[in-house]
Amino acid sequence: MSGSQWIPVEGASDLPPARLERVISLGQISTPDLAPAQREGPQAYLVAQGSATDPLSVHFHTVDQFQYFAHGSGVVGSHEVRHGTVHYSDALTPYGPLRPGETGMSYLTLRAVHDGGVRYMPQSKAELSELLDRSDRRAGDRRNVTVELARPVEPGRWHHLREEPDGLRISVVDLPPGTEAAPLTIGPGGAYAVVVAGVLAAAGSRFEPGALRWLGDAEVLEVDGGAEGVQIAVLQYPGRVAALAG
Repeated sequence: MSGSQWIPVEGASDLPPARLERVISLGQISTPDLAPAQREGPQAYLVAQGSATDPLSVHFHTVDQFQYFAHGSGVVGSHEVRHGTVHYSDALTPYGPLRPGETGMSYLTLRAVHDGGVRYMPQSKAELSELLDRSDRRAGDRRNVTVELARPVEPGRWHHLREEPDGLRISVVDLPPGTEAAPLTIGPGGAYAVVVAGVLAAAGSRFEPGALRWLGDAEVLEVDGGAEGVQIAVLQYPGRVAALAG
């Protein structure tokens, strides 16, 4: 499936207590056993974490990552999360544990490049130290942040809720029916667009909350409110997008 198409995401609200599942939307699931060609391109999947499942332990990845919380609520480390929360972590940044709330939680795990697999802490402490020694970022500069999209914004224009010099950007637009947003050009790191609320009409189809689209460097996103109105978020990566390890 082309990364330039909108992709529906099913099962975000289906959260029986014992459900713990990853449902791939784009790319391949994380595993070190893939051939190099299978690791090309972005990676996106839904994680469904029911209320009775164990917390996911503190860990890190070797790539930059967004998580968009599509349903329910819970806690990521010390951050409370709910529908409409975005969590971002730089590569080599431990975060967690991820604890579901009373109704469970589901979230889109979004990466610009394929990740070879999770590194749990403290078991991977020595590997983390070695990778940081090879990185151009000091340990104290790593970001682990949450941003709430559900805040009052002026309809019809893009609001950049977080924007940093290296290209990291979290933007949102509310489009009432019959309105359109100014075209938004994507930076070198690429970005995901996500339907937060309402319904997006595109390519003859209706895309409901949780639908996503990958956007590459210099790609232009054009969206309108259609007949029903829609809220769109764009989650843009820093300009340096490269896996530090397999």
